[in-house]
Amino acid sequence: MSTSNTPAPTPPEPTPEKPKRVYAYINLGLVDEISLAREIAGQAASIDYAAALATKNIDAAYVAELAAKVTEANGYVTNAGDKSTKKASTTITEKTRRGTLMECIAIAQACAKLDYPDLKDPLRRRYYIGLKFATTRKLLETSAQAILNRLTAEPLVNMKPEDVAALQNAFDAYTGVQTTQTDDQVGITIAHSLFAAKVKVIAQMRRHIQYAVDAIWPCTRKTSAAVRVAFKLKPNRPAR
Repeated sequence: MSTSNTPAPTPPEPTPEKPKRVYAYINLGLVDEISLAREIAGQAASIDYAAALATKNIDAAYVAELAAKVTEANGYVTNAGDKSTKKASTTITEKTRRGTLMECIAIAQACAKLDYPDLKDPLRRRYYIGLKFATTRKLLETSAQAILNRLTAEPLVNMKPEDVAALQNAFDAYTGVQTTQTDDQVGITIAHSLFAAKVKVIAQMRRHIQYAVDAIWPCTRKTSAAVRVAFKLKPNRPAR
């Protein structure tokens, strides 16, 4: 038995995990803005401040309009999120349809090999046998269309008509999803643009209320501090 008094080595500290990146369907800065505006509108509607703010043209109608725009903006958030989710679902569908198309092409190529068993037969290239025909979406679509054209012009002896029909259906389904993806992206872009435009108006109205607060309860007065904090203003600095 060892009698050494050498202390055991300290085990290395575990490597901390890298923080996971958060992905959002919508600009989080814009979401923060509508949250802030909602809180400011709520404060402005309070009986503690409403009368004083009315002297600066921040009346009940103005506050109600801001609250309504916040509610409308929240609808755009939901809409943009729904469209982004739909696009993600479409992407999954594209992968599934691509797999089906690749399977149908593989069947056509197998049948072509039966018709042209010689490995050096140049006619095999008509069916893209041994060629990299699926490295890009465009190349896959072009290759699949070329194979279908060849099958229509010169049917393979060993390929059943129903297999040709299945290849055509798989091709149509795969190319059709591209249109859906484009429509999804257009919808997302429009939803985000509408949301950003609405938030810009909301931010202007929110700042208008804060400027009124700045004028009524200036930062130079210590008694203004609580009110200024309630409206998200620095107690000892003017509004920007």
